[in-house]
Amino acid sequence: MLNIDKLKQSEVRLQSLAVRLKSTICGSAMIIGGITTMGANSAYAQESTAAPYIDEIIVTSERRSKNLQRVPLAVTALSAEDLSDQQITTTIDLAKSVPNLVTGNNVGLGSSVIYFLRGVGNTESVPTFDLPIGTYIDEVFISRQNSNQIALSGVERVEVLRGPQGTLFGRNTTGGAVSIITEKPGDEFGGNVELGYGSFDRIHGNAAVNVPLNDKAALRVSGTFVEDDGYLENENNDETFNGESTYGGRAALRVDFSDSVSWNASAQYIETDKLAIGTPEILDENGAGTREPVTGDLLVARIDDENCKPTGPVSTWAGQGCTFSETSSTLLTSNVEIGFDAGTLNFITGYYESDLAFNIDFLGNTNQPVFGGFLGSNFYISNQSENEQFSQEIKWTGTAFSDRLDYVAGLFYMDEQNETEFTDTALGFPLTIREPLLNDTESIAAFLQGDFALSDRLTVQAGLRYTDEEKTLSLSGSVLNFATFAFDPLDDAALIAAGIPLEQTVSKVTPRVALFYDVADDISVYGSYTEGFKSGGWNVRGSNAIELQPFDEETVESFELGFRSQFFDNRLRFNVTAFHATYDDFQIPTVFPGSANFLTLNSGEAEVMGIEVDFVGAVTESFEVFGNFGLQDSEYTELSDGAVAAGIGPELQRTPDFTGRIGASKTFELDGGSTLRFGGDVSYTSDYEVDPSNSPNASVDSEPLVSLQASWTTPNESLRLILECSNCTDEVFLVQNLFNLQYTNQPRRIGVRAAFDF
Repeated sequence: MLNIDKLKQSEVRLQSLAVRLKSTICGSAMIIGGITTMGANSAYAQESTAAPYIDEIIVTSERRSKNLQRVPLAVTALSAEDLSDQQITTTIDLAKSVPNLVTGNNVGLGSSVIYFLRGVGNTESVPTFDLPIGTYIDEVFISRQNSNQIALSGVERVEVLRGPQGTLFGRNTTGGAVSIITEKPGDEFGGNVELGYGSFDRIHGNAAVNVPLNDKAALRVSGTFVEDDGYLENENNDETFNGESTYGGRAALRVDFSDSVSWNASAQYIETDKLAIGTPEILDENGAGTREPVTGDLLVARIDDENCKPTGPVSTWAGQGCTFSETSSTLLTSNVEIGFDAGTLNFITGYYESDLAFNIDFLGNTNQPVFGGFLGSNFYISNQSENEQFSQEIKWTGTAFSDRLDYVAGLFYMDEQNETEFTDTALGFPLTIREPLLNDTESIAAFLQGDFALSDRLTVQAGLRYTDEEKTLSLSGSVLNFATFAFDPLDDAALIAAGIPLEQTVSKVTPRVALFYDVADDISVYGSYTEGFKSGGWNVRGSNAIELQPFDEETVESFELGFRSQFFDNRLRFNVTAFHATYDDFQIPTVFPGSANFLTLNSGEAEVMGIEVDFVGAVTESFEVFGNFGLQDSEYTELSDGAVAAGIGPELQRTPDFTGRIGASKTFELDGGSTLRFGGDVSYTSDYEVDPSNSPNASVDSEPLVSLQASWTTPNESLRLILECSNCTDEVFLVQNLFNLQYTNQPRRIGVRAAFDF
């Protein structure tokens, strides 16, 4: 039966969202109109009247090349030029250019990105948890969050797919996907070099060279590095924290065996040493905390030295006093493409390996005994994990029925093996020891999606994916028994005795249907229905066998309505997407009251609805305006008993009501043919909750962020000099809170870059 009360509540929330949308669109229209009018009145009076236009964007968000405006899906596409102009250097920076996306580092881990998109995300890095936002590099799925903060040098394009991906992509995800398409080897010799220097003695660079080997093969080799001293100062020992040391390289090979057979292969290695630690909440004489975050002056001396790395068993690391976080990853890809008269066959192979090691005292910044006087003010988490993944996909794209049907079909296989050792330590005593934790995942899927033109204007899209997954768990470890002050076993036998299964299986069919209608040549609308799911797992951070309870898969049903348009002879692109998503068995990692354990549970049902707008306008050949904004309204519609006990809600975490950005760029042609470009944007995110339980000291305040850039380019465009700043007004605010430690955003950064093409 229909739940009338829920329908009425959704209707009221939808009406409220519509009012906010009308207000926001009217405001945006006034800004765009004002900027356009000013630009037209000034620019056309003194510049040539050559017609400006917006470049067509080709995306592969449906696993085949297609004009962005023809895709019945919410996609943000950013070219290499966009990434440079908008100061998007790694995947964590994508939030300001993607509506309804919130990003941040996982607590302590500088190489890990937490994505929350349309209300869904995951803050857990242990490999028994899957991600609701998938990351793909050249169509190969990256399974672990440990190393998904990816440097975006040598990238042709980044596509962020908003909403569940239940049909075409390697692993089912309930929130979306970040798809990175790298530059491929070309037919001509050439390359580029870029060097930069900025705040906190940040030095970074990247270089690439393209070498044709013969008329059928070419090689592209690239490298990148970053050295950053960090912005968090410790006056006790003159050290700085939250810096970075990263280096990596990539080699890509392209071979054209014939007109119909080609092979693209690549090998990539990246190593990162990067912490992301917090600072203490200031307590007054009465023991009350303040909401003002601290950006320096740590209270306790700490060690972060590249020569200080613990050795021996992970359970002994805490006693060695070294604070560090290191990640390394290797990615091998192969894509063999064979063309036939009826279509194209691709064999896409991927091998991914990542190693993570860290030893972090999560209470070492504060002189307050957060867990009470007994546990003191030190709480170490020590971790070493090895993740290995192999995937194989066979994809067929073709046409039929006199080209009225375009379709994609394929098979997908993935085998992932993880080995993790980690220990929680307080008062110098290991509380829990897991040496090792083994968990494997085997996933098999078959998929099919097609677009059939019912008429010249109306196209119907239908897709289906069948997924079968099996997960296994094995554990060797022990846990400190406070009653006897002895260690009890925490192993497979203890789990079986507690009724914890060591195997999980799931089989799902996830459909998608959509209608796409051309209202006019440059105006289209679509409506879609999509299902997706994310696998379950185990709560391996539990402090006893019974706490290692499994949790079930998360499912989502999503409806979208889209409006795609280009006006004024391709001078204005204006896209709007409305969505409504219902999540069942919503997975929430949280800290239970009176516990220091991170436990994930199926919290019940949640509902998120919203509207997203993207626009870009070419006022003249040299003056452009752009922006995006997202509105969201979310709520838990039903909470499980466990969620009620954990105090979940009432608001979904990291789901702000509003995200937005607006900016402009202007290019001047100088004497001699060189150009000077000025660009800038203002992004804004309304306040939101970081803690699933909405703790008062874990709310993020709304703050605007300003970015500015000026660049000079030589007449032949071979040299570009860039001066830029991010967070130019130096706004500092809380983005995470854990055990009363506050993690802030990046402070103001000013830098210069020189980019040379040859």
